Amino acid sequence: MSTCRTDVVILAAGNGLRLSSLSPLPKPLVTVEQRSMLDRVFETVAAANLAQVKIVVGHAADSIRQHSFPSAHCLDIEWVTNGRFSHPNGISLLCAERHVRPPFLLLMADHLFQVETLQRFLQQRCPPDGALLAVDRKLDTIFDMPDATKVVTHDGVLLDIGKQLTVYDAIDTGMFLCSGAIFDAMRLSASDGRESLSDGVAALCRSGRMRVWDIGPGRWIDVDTPAAREEAERMVRAGVLSSWQDGRATPPPAAARLRPDVSSASRRTDRAPHHAPLVPCDEGELVPGRG
Repeated sequence: MSTCRTDVVILAAGNGLRLSSLSPLPKPLVTVEQRSMLDRVFETVAAANLAQVKIVVGHAADSIRQHSFPSAHCLDIEWVTNGRFSHPNGISLLCAERHVRPPFLLLMADHLFQVETLQRFLQQRCPPDGALLAVDRKLDTIFDMPDATKVVTHDGVLLDIGKQLTVYDAIDTGMFLCSGAIFDAMRLSASDGRESLSDGVAALCRSGRMRVWDIGPGRWIDVDTPAAREEAERMVRAGVLSSWQDGRATPPPAAARLRPDVSSASRRTDRAPHHAPLVPCDEGELVPGRG
């Protein structure tokens, strides 16, 4: 086993209709304790010493790109546009394919989590032909269980995934370490009209290529509704989701710049060097020019 450097993909293209009654802003810009959710995700990524970030935007893309993100000064950001943002989020993942070097970290713009959890996750092995999902087995701490994506696991393997599962042992946190196989699985699923990220993950499940990692004591929240936003604000005030801008931690080092927007059809070749954490992976995953 060797190590590979990590790009980050953040999905931020959806409409966020369930938060529209709370704010006219697009979902990634909805605030939690006076800071946008996307900026909070940026901050956690930067605090984990990650730098190369690809953000897939769609709904209100211009507003998001032009917004001021205090934590973005630490990141080298590339904007990728999903013109089919009304479709499920698996389409956003496919838009990122030409812009990312596997293995990569996949996050959601509306999931807030602790930097310690992310740092521990980055120390895990990324399957060379599949993906690793961070799961939460603390079922009594899940804020909105009916809306949560449930999973069935056994001996570190993901067996099933879906919001409608009635028998399950953990919850999908929306944090993934992915090999390039996730794109093949997502394309296969989308070709049959199943376009959500969970559908693509289920395709990998059926071939036994999805692993899971338990976040243990880590805390997180999926901010999909006004009630979830209120709970997220309570967690921030309580220090459960603390950050340096909230005065409870050390700021990340300053570093890079924002890259201009690109369409999902274009390919970047001017990749800048960075010093991201090294994620364990098999030797077969090391491709010249990508390690």
